[in-house]
Amino acid sequence: MYQQNYLGLAYTKQFEQSKLKIESSYFYNVEDGKNLYGEIDSQAVGLMGTYYKYDNQLSIGVQKNMGKDIFPTLAGYPPQPYLQAWSNLPFYNPEELTWHLNYIHDFKNHGMDGFKTRLGYHYGHNIKRPGLNDNKEEETIVGLIYAVPEGKFKGLSLEWRYTQTDTRYGIENNSGNSFKENRVITTYEFKF
Repeated sequence: MYQQNYLGLAYTKQFEQSKLKIESSYFYNVEDGKNLYGEIDSQAVGLMGTYYKYDNQLSIGVQKNMGKDIFPTLAGYPPQPYLQAWSNLPFYNPEELTWHLNYIHDFKNHGMDGFKTRLGYHYGHNIKRPGLNDNKEEETIVGLIYAVPEGKFKGLSLEWRYTQTDTRYGIENNSGNSFKENRVITTYEFKF
């Protein structure tokens, strides 16, 4: 298996009508035990700022992966929510530098309590792969979210999310595992 060490720091500053949140993260991964994954050389550092004003939320961040191996996860692909650039594409490749931004607008003050829209963009490049230089991947997300604001079903939310990805490898920009998809995501928040 492997050992994963994580350090995260967050700072929030409240202003009169807005708020700023700065988050940083550092991961250090190394092989452990019987080395079932073999030797692991993988670190990741991230920095993200989120600005909140009225009904708007804008996040801008950067993540740098370091080492010759992909960022390890159990079974190869379960989400790692503390990696700041994790999305439909994981952006966890060796030496990858990822820039990302996310915008959310809440319609509660427009008479549509519970509705939000989301726009997101990730761009990862400088991925190191044997025999393939100039690798890059990008992802665009558009989403519409409805969370039941009150009543018997409060805590239930539905999201329609459209995602388009484009992955390119090598100087000739050979197409990789690119896709377009529509998802409907249902969540329920239960408070004990």
